[in-house]
Amino acid sequence: MTLLFSFNLGAGHTLTLWLGIAVLLYVILLYQRRATAFIVPVILAVLIIPVLLDRPQILLVASIVLPLAAAGIQRLITHRWNALSAHKNTLWEWPLLLVGVIYGVMFGWHEIALMNTQVVTTVESWLHIRFAVSLELAGIAVCWYIAAALARVKWWTLLMVGFVVAALLVPGNPFWVLAWLAPVLALLSLGISLLAGKGWAISLYGVTLLTAITLGFAGHDQGQAGVWALLLFAVLVYLIGVIERAPGGLWVVPIFATWSVFYAGQSGDLYRSSIVALACAALGVGIGCLRFSVPKLSVNTLRRYAAPLYATACASAVLTGVYGMLGGVDRPFFAAIPTALLVYAVVAYGVLLFERKAGWLVLVPAFAIWGILLLPQAAACLGTGQTIVPTCSAQGTGVLYYLTGIVFVAGIVSYLTGLIERRLQSAASEAVRTLPRVRLSWRWSWYLVAFVALVRLLTWSHSVEALLPSDLLLYALMFLIGFALLLTILERAPEMLLIPVALTVWTIAFIHWPLWQQMVACTLLCVFVFAAQFLWYVVKPETSMFAPKRLYQGLSIGGQVLIILIIIANGGLTASGGLLVPIGVGALLILAMLIFCVGFLDADKAVRRLCNYCAGLLCSLVISWEFSAFGLNQADVLTVAPAVYLVVIAPFLARAQMLPNRQMWGKICSIVGALLLLLPILWISFSEGNLAPTLILAGEALGLLLLGIVTRIRIFVLSGAALTIVGAMHALFLPSLGIPTSLALAVLGGTLLAIATGLSLTRRRLRMAWSEWV
Repeated sequence: MTLLFSFNLGAGHTLTLWLGIAVLLYVILLYQRRATAFIVPVILAVLIIPVLLDRPQILLVASIVLPLAAAGIQRLITHRWNALSAHKNTLWEWPLLLVGVIYGVMFGWHEIALMNTQVVTTVESWLHIRFAVSLELAGIAVCWYIAAALARVKWWTLLMVGFVVAALLVPGNPFWVLAWLAPVLALLSLGISLLAGKGWAISLYGVTLLTAITLGFAGHDQGQAGVWALLLFAVLVYLIGVIERAPGGLWVVPIFATWSVFYAGQSGDLYRSSIVALACAALGVGIGCLRFSVPKLSVNTLRRYAAPLYATACASAVLTGVYGMLGGVDRPFFAAIPTALLVYAVVAYGVLLFERKAGWLVLVPAFAIWGILLLPQAAACLGTGQTIVPTCSAQGTGVLYYLTGIVFVAGIVSYLTGLIERRLQSAASEAVRTLPRVRLSWRWSWYLVAFVALVRLLTWSHSVEALLPSDLLLYALMFLIGFALLLTILERAPEMLLIPVALTVWTIAFIHWPLWQQMVACTLLCVFVFAAQFLWYVVKPETSMFAPKRLYQGLSIGGQVLIILIIIANGGLTASGGLLVPIGVGALLILAMLIFCVGFLDADKAVRRLCNYCAGLLCSLVISWEFSAFGLNQADVLTVAPAVYLVVIAPFLARAQMLPNRQMWGKICSIVGALLLLLPILWISFSEGNLAPTLILAGEALGLLLLGIVTRIRIFVLSGAALTIVGAMHALFLPSLGIPTSLALAVLGGTLLAIATGLSLTRRRLRMAWSEWV
């Protein structure tokens, strides 16, 4: 009742009475050691908060005094009683801690709520100087840290962190205050860590990190000041991490250094990213070199210190490419961004080679390919459709030289790397030296770069072909063809011949010869590829992905087939094809020759026999091609040559002992040959009313019948006999002969009766012979 009636006495008396009773109750309960009743003074202290909000000075003093009082209670009472009495693990100061936190939070909320009004802060009203709310909260946080230090209770520092977070989140913190505060806190944390241990410094390090993050956001509009503040803080953090011997904490460095580079790019400083990337890479290598002068330092330990620097370098390099894509690749000089990315690729390769980290080699082609893809933008005026001025033409020429140089340099680096590997391999054991080299190990990245640069050169030059000097582009392609051939021989890699072959085909298409000349050139190329297999009988290949013999044979034959199809698609089968007709015939003969040579070079007799048969079939198709070129487009004329060929080789195929499935192949050839020979003339004989086609049909059928009897092939006998009868029947009813229908039927009936009688009399002999035929 006394507390309730105290509200009529005024705010000052009310506060004095309530707070006095709360303190008195706490002292009494503490004296009586009744920890369970501490909730009563806490309730009294909380209920008076509405009155305290009108007297923020008292609230501020309570927020400062209560943590210190809690520290005194902890040192003088809690620590002693827990050691001597039965009340172990009892926090006798927890009411002071709880009320101190509540008062601090309420004071901060009260001050922040009045920021946008004309009311000054509590400290400012006392001292009559400019004093921000964030500084008031920081002062409370300092008191909490002092209390934690006096009480020697580390978890109290978390309360300090909470008030610091609130202070940092208060809007309007000056940039320069944060710029000085972050390094000061970092140095203070280091000093406390060295003097009192890392356990007492961990919370201060967290506060330092939060301050630095706030600094980063505040430095967005500060230009170079924000850039340098973040970069210098990153340097300071790295030095502190080295002194603390904490490699894990060094991963904060890439965050702030990259943040600094990001702001530098936004402010137009395009050199900062390159300087930071190269400097961090150099420092990382320098740290790695310490293992030569300080042997007790292990490689893994040094790598843990160098890894954050490498990460910073990588992030800065990525930002270089991003700013190049957004702001143009020619800033601040011609092809600046692609050049920087290529330099990063070289530096990354050197670093990875130094650190022996082949698993990260993907970074090398990543940066190099990025630069290669951006490089044509240095001559973007070539694709605008505007009048080409000399400056623009010079830029296009520069890009052409640049891409060609990348292919050349990347190829040379790949070869030299492989040469060094071979030298190292030769010093190894005999077992290792005799293994086939099927992996590119440290070379694959540069070969990939060279290949991508080559593809980019071809695609870009094709899109601006009319705007570049044609002679210069042709010389570049010829140079690359020769260089690719040289690398193929030096590397002893038969598979690499695919690249100069593809380049040669592209060059032939670029020259814009007439089609027949291009087909001649491509045919000669196929012959060259086929002959290139003999090179590897002299030079032993060092890769075993594909057998050179099969690879080159398949490539040359497949290319020749494609050439023939292109000639046919462009009218090379008709008389209107012009020079394509003899070129097509020659291409088909060369294809037959290549297939024949494949069989000739193969030791397997079955393969040799099949290749010979296929070459003969192609030669028979040459005759059909010539017939078509001379205008003889009748089906029976075009099919007669391949039909006769298939009919002739069918018995040889069926009886070739070295061929697998010989009877199946013989049947297929006999059926196809019989169909090609008889069906076209059969159709013509029924579609025309004259006697000549019918007589030709009967003659061909009779010849096929006799051949079937001689070679003992059933399909020839059946088809020949059937179509002989059909031809004779059809001839009897032709109007041109003038035979009456009744007489024709009589002759037909008698003939069929005679044939049936003869077959009936000789059925036993025919059955025995038929079972032995194919």
